[in-house]
Amino acid sequence: ICSLENRAEIFVEPYMRNYSELETSQLDLMLQITSSNPVILLKIMKKNLESEEKLFDEASRYLLQNVDLCKCISDDEASFEELFDVLDSVTQSSDCDALFVSKLYIMSMKEFKKTLSLNSSSSSNNDVLPEPAHPQITTEIPHIFCSYKKFRGLNTHGYLNAAKESSLVLNLYMLIEGLVLCDEYPSYLYDMVHEMEIICRKRGWSR
Repeated sequence: ICSLENRAEIFVEPYMRNYSELETSQLDLMLQITSSNPVILLKIMKKNLESEEKLFDEASRYLLQNVDLCKCISDDEASFEELFDVLDSVTQSSDCDALFVSKLYIMSMKEFKKTLSLNSSSSSNNDVLPEPAHPQITTEIPHIFCSYKKFRGLNTHGYLNAAKESSLVLNLYMLIEGLVLCDEYPSYLYDMVHEMEIICRKRGWSR
């Protein structure tokens, strides 16, 4: 006998084969049906975006904004990472979409770490030896502004000049993390996209 989650997947997958054509109310229904196992949607999106001539569109953006990505990381971090690898590829031609995907990745990982921290604190307060509630995060995103004095108090231009050659900034996500903590963020962030692309190419970062 199929479990409830398996039956949900059997129903949702064919229904969302061309989810770009669905209305927002229909997407909301799919989000509700898969709320206990949102990884289903991640796998469907990955398969859809990998198909020929599939583009990152408003439906994909809407799903990413509304699916519980924190739970997805907890339940199946590998599927989460695989989807964002595909998203990196399909958004290369659009600075706006690429920035959206990068920011969403960072915020999801932050929220997941925050949840881990809260769970750990709760366990400590109850004098119970804490157990790892979730898989170990494979991609660390340090708060570099808080960790390294040389980046504190800089504006966006000053930060990018300091970070582009710094051995402390190891990938695009760390670069964006610093921008998010700038006092001027987000007023000038979109103006920085071209310079960020140059830094990525020069440093050989794929993400």
